[in-house]
Amino acid sequence: MRQYRPRSWNRLYPEDNDSSNDEAIIYVEYYQRVFLLLHDELKRQNYKTDTPHPIRKRFWSLLPHRKYSELESRSLVQSYINSVEHEIEQVIGKNSIAYWLHLYRRLSPGPIGKNTKPGVVGETRAALEVAIQKYANFELCNRVGLTGHIPLNMVLGGLLMGAEFEIERGTLKNNQQLVLTNFTLQELREFYELEKLVYELWRSTAMLRIIGKGASIFIGDMEDIVIDTRSDKLNRLVESYDNRNFGWDYWLLSIKGTVLDNFDMWFAKGGIIFLPTYNLTYLPIDMFNPAFESLGFKMTNHVTFNFLWFPFNLRKYRDTHLPFADAFKAKYDVELDAVLVVVAALCERVFTSWVATKGNSLIRYWQRAYDGPYSRKYIRKEISNFLSAAITLLNLKAGDVNSQSLSKGIKFWELELSKRSTIDLAYSGPHCIFLPFGRNRLFIDYTWIFRRLYNLFVGLNIPDQNFKSHALESLIRGKGSKLPAQACKSNDGKKKQIDAAFCVGNRLIIVECKSVGKSIGFDRGNLEAIRYRSEMIEKALKEVDEKAKWLVEHPVGTNYNISNFAEILSLVVTPFVEYIPSLRSYYWLTEELPRVLTPGELMSALEDGTLARVTRNIINT
Repeated sequence: MRQYRPRSWNRLYPEDNDSSNDEAIIYVEYYQRVFLLLHDELKRQNYKTDTPHPIRKRFWSLLPHRKYSELESRSLVQSYINSVEHEIEQVIGKNSIAYWLHLYRRLSPGPIGKNTKPGVVGETRAALEVAIQKYANFELCNRVGLTGHIPLNMVLGGLLMGAEFEIERGTLKNNQQLVLTNFTLQELREFYELEKLVYELWRSTAMLRIIGKGASIFIGDMEDIVIDTRSDKLNRLVESYDNRNFGWDYWLLSIKGTVLDNFDMWFAKGGIIFLPTYNLTYLPIDMFNPAFESLGFKMTNHVTFNFLWFPFNLRKYRDTHLPFADAFKAKYDVELDAVLVVVAALCERVFTSWVATKGNSLIRYWQRAYDGPYSRKYIRKEISNFLSAAITLLNLKAGDVNSQSLSKGIKFWELELSKRSTIDLAYSGPHCIFLPFGRNRLFIDYTWIFRRLYNLFVGLNIPDQNFKSHALESLIRGKGSKLPAQACKSNDGKKKQIDAAFCVGNRLIIVECKSVGKSIGFDRGNLEAIRYRSEMIEKALKEVDEKAKWLVEHPVGTNYNISNFAEILSLVVTPFVEYIPSLRSYYWLTEELPRVLTPGELMSALEDGTLARVTRNIINT
């Protein structure tokens, strides 16, 4: 049984000269002790979250036990995905967005299947939440209600009427809030079964990705029923990719391959907002006290919240993507600045709340990452109140976003019925910020803002995207290149552009920078997308090898001299972790590290001495 992590006694000590404010504020939320009891009962009933949803057996057991071809495998897995999504639709469609949002943000994110990696938990939660945006009812259902409008004996199916829950009842009497009503052990079990369905969706899309790389499926009389048939070689390649492809590379701004042009950009004084991400590694809140203390408060309990809020340079994001602005306006009929200024205003509002309440409101945002529901009029007013701060944050001028543009910017982020057809569960997006609560009110959900920004320009293409490579080169060169930024000119008048070069003892490391946007089809296992990136890798390695040979033949030029280097090692840097299609030593620096690196991998390999010890793919001068 997955552990439920209650946060019933979260203590916050405001830092204030007035000693009367030093008393601990104790938060007891109405659902927490009841949830503990319900989870204990699930455990007593031996309910297990790592057993597959019954749909897996229902679907795959009807097929003959054998190995299937790649073509058959792809077709069968896609049919299964369609069946799983239909089942998800049936479950979610019974209830409202308000019910699902209220419930799942009060449950800790945790593993629901055999794969317990934090990245898998995060992807499962992303798919679950976008499925709720796609299929849940906009109108209220009978499983949520507002205290003051419903009797207390309706809350949590009447469980709070026991004598032991006097504190919780008192909390509800004094505060009007949205609560769960017809909610029992059955509904909690239903939620975990829904999570299992979404895990099946993730597992199946992972199968499509492995099929796209050359595997197929096998159906048999075994616990998992259906597995992929990857070879040992393919397994090593996929595991290498998965092990490298974790977390968020902070220099990478979007799926288009745009990057910061400076590793130190997060320390810039202007343009920073804070965005939430699920706390998948359960970091305790008190480890952030150095930052909190600068705001005038601190957390003293070693407690974990569902979310962490991290800094994000929205101004730099905006500046970097300005070349896409016209194409964005043409596609969505809204100015890019209007869309971004809404995000900036909302995040400024959250941060200001943390400071103004000396951290009291921080608990809500770090636990649930949403607020509301509010009237549309109130949301517009709040955004307008922080519009000036948002314009300053983005380094815009006062008249750059007018009232009409702002209205369109707000509308862009609102979930509407017409937008549901664009939501793709396999892609896990796009998520919206403003989620309907009945007809006239909206929740403000901050959780997926970063994911939406990362994918904001999917489907947009512009003729000239060289600016992305220039930014990547600037990022890599920021640590000091040993060759000129301009083309190297040999004494015989020939030229070669070396994007970056580094000295490691008597070895020269030369780097070819390639910033090619990544298709979402790659993560879906699309054969063409996988082939395209493999061909990009081949071409980039060939180019950098040719440049290394040219330098060997031309060690001295009019603006460079590498005659003191005994060896040259050539490699490629891209903004993304790339899947390497072969185990041949040509593609690898070591058993674990390929010749195609991310900026962070390059810097780590330079700093820890890996590139000094490499013996593969060395060219002697």
